Amino acid sequence: MFESIKKKAVSAKDHVKNNKFAYSASAVAIAAIALQQRNRIAFYAFLEEKGIDPMEYYCPEYFAELQAS
Repeated sequence: MFESIKKKAVSAKDHVKNNKFAYSASAVAIAAIALQQRNRIAFYAFLEEKGIDPMEYYCPEYFAELQAS
C-alpha cells in the first residue's frame, strides 16, 4: 500500500517537474485575471461613488438613448 502511494506521489512530482512552464504560466494567468477583476470592481465602485453610471461612462450615446425612452 505504501509503495502505491509513494509511486503516485513520485509520478505527480515528475509531472509537475516536466510541465513547470505550463503550471507557472497558468498561475500567472489566473493571478492576472483575478487582479483585473478586482480592479474592475474597484473602478465600478469609484464610478458609483462619483455618481456616474458605468454604462454612461462606457457608452454615453446608448445611455442617453435609454434615458430618452
